Amino acid sequence: MSEIAATNRPDPDPDPGAARKERLSLLAKAPADQLTALWAAWLGDAEPPGHSILRGPEIGAVMVRGRAGAVGAPFNLGEMTVTRCTIRLASGAVGHGHVQGRNPDAARITALIDALCEQGEVSALETAILAPLRDAAQANRAARAAKAAATKVEFFTMVRGVPLPRATSVPCGRPQGPGQGPGGLWLRFQTSCRVVQLNI
Repeated sequence: MSEIAATNRPDPDPDPGAARKERLSLLAKAPADQLTALWAAWLGDAEPPGHSILRGPEIGAVMVRGRAGAVGAPFNLGEMTVTRCTIRLASGAVGHGHVQGRNPDAARITALIDALCEQGEVSALETAILAPLRDAAQANRAARAAKAAATKVEFFTMVRGVPLPRATSVPCGRPQGPGQGPGGLWLRFQTSCRVVQLNI
């Protein structure tokens, strides 16, 4: 009986902080004007929650790394300016914020949102701020993918030994090049062992 109970027991979360990592990543990449507008709309006429500044807001730089083709060895692409801030709410919850560029206000807002989520208000903030930011990020990714797909080039490879449609083999040594006959236009090209005539 104990073995069955152990088998049916749900697996523990491999990364308990995954939700917070996703939230901080989303807030860090969000446009500052959109983040500020959503925060102001959520607050309404209320004042920001009372808090103390533990660090910052301060401006610095981080190294951005990339991979060639997304699979190669990592390399240093360059530095990017970021602003970070850490705050503590009156309840004791601590929040961290990192945003792109030089924007102390956005970094402080990000830290406040993180602390409020850690305090237990994640459901309200998910609906009012996080979900709209996530939808906007997905729309931006889709737009970039569509723009990149418009420049996609398809390459076709002719494999030696694979029969071609409407193609006929002729002996080697015959003249090569374009021509015209009863079957319409045709084109001959040399392979390693034969000349292939492809009817067009």
